[in-house]
Amino acid sequence: MYPPLDDHYSYPQLDDHRSPLNDWWVTRTDFTNETQEVQVQVQFPMIDIFCHIIDNFGDIGVVYRFARTMKAFFPKTKIRVFVDDLNTFKSICTAIDQHQTIQEHEDITWIDLTKLDDELMKCIGTSELVFETFACEIPAVYMKRAYYQSRLLINLEHLSAEEWVEGYHEKESLLPEGTLKKYYFMPGFNENTGGIIPNLFSPLAVSCAKERLEMIKKYIPEPEKAVALLNDNSIFGSVFTYTRNLERLLEDCFALSKPVVLLSFGDKTTNSFRNALKKLPSTTSDAQVTTIHNCSIIEMQFIPQQEYDLLLQLMDFNIVRGEDSLTRAVLAGKPFIWNAYIQDNCYQIVKVEAFCSIMKKWLGDSIEFDEYQKLMVAFNSAPDESFEQKTNESFLFFLKNLKKIEHSITEMSYFMTRNCNLIQKMATFINDYPYNNE
Repeated sequence: MYPPLDDHYSYPQLDDHRSPLNDWWVTRTDFTNETQEVQVQVQFPMIDIFCHIIDNFGDIGVVYRFARTMKAFFPKTKIRVFVDDLNTFKSICTAIDQHQTIQEHEDITWIDLTKLDDELMKCIGTSELVFETFACEIPAVYMKRAYYQSRLLINLEHLSAEEWVEGYHEKESLLPEGTLKKYYFMPGFNENTGGIIPNLFSPLAVSCAKERLEMIKKYIPEPEKAVALLNDNSIFGSVFTYTRNLERLLEDCFALSKPVVLLSFGDKTTNSFRNALKKLPSTTSDAQVTTIHNCSIIEMQFIPQQEYDLLLQLMDFNIVRGEDSLTRAVLAGKPFIWNAYIQDNCYQIVKVEAFCSIMKKWLGDSIEFDEYQKLMVAFNSAPDESFEQKTNESFLFFLKNLKKIEHSITEMSYFMTRNCNLIQKMATFINDYPYNNE
């Protein structure tokens, strides 16, 4: 149906030995010389990335992925990440020691930003290329040196589908002193923005429903407890939301003729499901699996980012929250619903409507788009996080038309992979400016 990505895209070589999908995970090792040459032209000896954690996993989730992807594309460059909350980071990367000031993990140096002072700065110095993520404030103890010693400061902003993003992308921001240059880099969903951070693996190749089922089972804790609904005829969905009312989702799943298996990720989602299930007479329940009518809800354990990315490809649909999971859902090529971060005066609706305008390019002027937009706006209309949110979304059309919607999302995924690779765009941006050769 679609031309293979192999003809158009090269993936850096990765170490995949930890994946539970080793037998099926198709990684690319032919990182061609032509592609590699494009990237090494912008190699800096060292890159510093600063992260201020505000939204729990949201900020550090994006920065962790960005750092790992930069390292894969720029393997000869030393990458250092300054993080101000190692406790939160440890929640998504258990190998991190929150008590260490400086540590190495995945060939990346992680530095406790709260320990940054003059003495430490004398030891570590600054890098030529610096990233401040989401306009975080880089400490003065670093900046007083960077103004004169570093060459380029890039503000990597939040992902947005809003039209104004194009006007700010790659625009200079004046600094109060020194020779350092600063620019905005705006991630987005078209060629006129910075694009999105790419996956570091090619799409999964699944030959049949039975094979997919076996792959999914590798992720599920104690799959035998949900064995009645774990069959190759089941509808599988992943759910990763903020705190919300999930009663309507369950009701609409009950209305389907097929068994439904919902994989619940994160404490907020799990607690939201538990609250909704309290009001229903569940048939079986234990610590991790609840089965009611045709539906099993499975509370998932933490899995690393790259395995979560792969799991999204195995689902029939995904409900995701925030920025990083949204981009993974897009690249997974499966139908998805986005739970945007709730903002004052319900500004998240503006962001959702902007994203829907992007989706219209793929869904077209059709009943599928009309119903999709209606669902997305209603799903995000709550003014705050609460188990008792009063929203009027209906999932039935979405759930009954997954195959039709998947066709459009797959086309979007291919387009984003080929044309909106944030790392490639970043390399081009750096190469195009004279300060790289000064």
